Amino acid sequence: MTPQTTAGNDVTPGDPVRLGPVTAKNRIFLPPHGTNYSEVVGSARLAEYYRARAAGGVGLIVHEAVPVHPSGARLSGKVHGWRPESVEGFARVADAVREHDTRVFVQLYHVGRQMTPGKGMRSAWGPSARQCPETRSPVHPMTVDDIDEVVEAFATSSKHVSDGGLDGVEIHMANGYLLTAFMSAFSNFRTDAYGGSFENRMRLPLRVFEAVAAVLPDDRALGTRIAAEEMINGGLTVEDTCEILDYLRARVRIDYVSLSLGNYAAHENVVPDHSFPPVFNARRADVVRASIAPVPLLLAGRVRDAADAVRTLTSGAADMVGAVRPQIADPAWARGVLGRHGGRRVRPCVYCNQDCRTNLGKGLPIACSVNPEVGSTRPPDPVAVEVTRPLVVIGGGPAGMTAAIEARRAGRTVTLFEEQVELGGQLRAAVGARARGELGDYLGFLLDEVKNSGAEVRLGTRARRADLPVGADVVVATGGVQRVPDWAAAARERGIAVHAGWDVLGDTAHDCAGAVVVVDDGEDGWAMASLVDELVERGASVTLVTEAYHAGHLLPPLSVRPFHARLEKAGARVVPSRSVLLVEPGRVRLVSTVSEAPAEELAFDTLIFSGGHEPDPRDLGEWSRPSGGSVHVVGDAYAARGLGTAGREALEAVRATTAGH
Repeated sequence: MTPQTTAGNDVTPGDPVRLGPVTAKNRIFLPPHGTNYSEVVGSARLAEYYRARAAGGVGLIVHEAVPVHPSGARLSGKVHGWRPESVEGFARVADAVREHDTRVFVQLYHVGRQMTPGKGMRSAWGPSARQCPETRSPVHPMTVDDIDEVVEAFATSSKHVSDGGLDGVEIHMANGYLLTAFMSAFSNFRTDAYGGSFENRMRLPLRVFEAVAAVLPDDRALGTRIAAEEMINGGLTVEDTCEILDYLRARVRIDYVSLSLGNYAAHENVVPDHSFPPVFNARRADVVRASIAPVPLLLAGRVRDAADAVRTLTSGAADMVGAVRPQIADPAWARGVLGRHGGRRVRPCVYCNQDCRTNLGKGLPIACSVNPEVGSTRPPDPVAVEVTRPLVVIGGGPAGMTAAIEARRAGRTVTLFEEQVELGGQLRAAVGARARGELGDYLGFLLDEVKNSGAEVRLGTRARRADLPVGADVVVATGGVQRVPDWAAAARERGIAVHAGWDVLGDTAHDCAGAVVVVDDGEDGWAMASLVDELVERGASVTLVTEAYHAGHLLPPLSVRPFHARLEKAGARVVPSRSVLLVEPGRVRLVSTVSEAPAEELAFDTLIFSGGHEPDPRDLGEWSRPSGGSVHVVGDAYAARGLGTAGREALEAVRATTAGH
């Protein structure tokens, strides 16, 4: 098939596409995203990560953003593009993907004023001294010598990419980083040749493109990533973006445009969570694509599955479609979109931003809440050895199901005990929140995997030590039990109804009429937010009380602002820095956690607590000592934590019981 550059009604995800001098075998790409898997010269772990996605069928990989200059190296775990040694790291990636005919471009950037300075760094660099509203880092207004140095660094890094055997360079002009900061009147207050007029604000990006084009061989692609809008007052609009691209295309080679949205002051648009609609940037993409045609447009952002990908391509919104988090969750996601998954169900992303994006902010390698392989510290045994000891899994929540699935893959004989009449554990309750529908997709995936694994499942049965085969290895994944706050227990003893949030989620017929007061009692993350979102969906008038300074402080950082926006839109009230002193019929008395302010009262028709979980005390004695085989306590049965931790511990426990570990 002759590759085309444009999409439309007759285009399919499997069609090849030309990106300047480079042809991608299909129209699915892996957008750039941080992993913290790298070292300053690359790493085998990062190359293997890309190899797995190339094997999964993707046509183009855009390597995670590579800083071009020491002043713009914001995070650890990054390849340093200005170092000659980076060539080795790029070559390692090229070698890893070559057999799969996948093209690899490298995104080059300078983080600019959005950097948080680390050890040995005096300040962030930017066009002006004005700070980023999000990071609040002190900013050094760049001198002309600084600007010259950065331009040269982009060229040097581009040559290293080419010397490493990769296929192209993507200049990062999106999301408030250095080049965006110069282009935007939101961040550029200079009065010299690099500020003021449109042409002056475009001077640095133009110089960067000219410098890169001068060193990049003709058979390498040169593209850019740009935000359709900055999504803040005074920032770049979609009309500005079209003008910027027209200006550059008239002067330099641009083989493709990859479209993003937002900057750090509107960061939730850069990495949208589940609350954003599918392919939410498509409307803006239509405008940009019409402006730049026939230059190909690449689009990502909540492209969940094959239906989203096909709709985006056939509508003409984009010429390639990408997805980061779905391809973290399932390296073979592209094969699923292409219909080449062999009937296997795609492991779905739930867009929680919990273990992928949040880990980056902590300087940790990315992990995944639904794929325990991502972030696991115990790889599979390279030598398959038969293990004849049976394995018993106690508990059928996400951790227990993961353990059973992994053990069956290793050829183990598995019996899974679940005390309830259905598998799912806390995940089944969470699915009761309509806004978290993708959790239901993940539950369905696990149920299918358990069914297809051939594990023996005993429902409605609480396992006892005496029931287990002699010498069996045991994985205890009994989850946690609801922790009832003291104030709620005292109110219940006096006959006052106080409902647990998980019970309300699981009961769609629960009466939410009148005033509903939700008291967060330490579970100030997705469990609380999902409960409040669901109550609002049911039409409740909600007041949220929290001991924290603000609601949702345990949510992933990029989900806090969207959560508060939903609360405000629904008219929900938030009462921060308060704890419950006393509950009386129809009234709850609150005291401040930060001052000696007088107690205040709230009236309620329904009172709900969103409390945490803790290990079931019944399991502490029952499974504390092994009997013949090994015993591994995982997930919330060990300590109440998150979905991703439970899955990784289950996987690693099974691998620890396998010969060779």
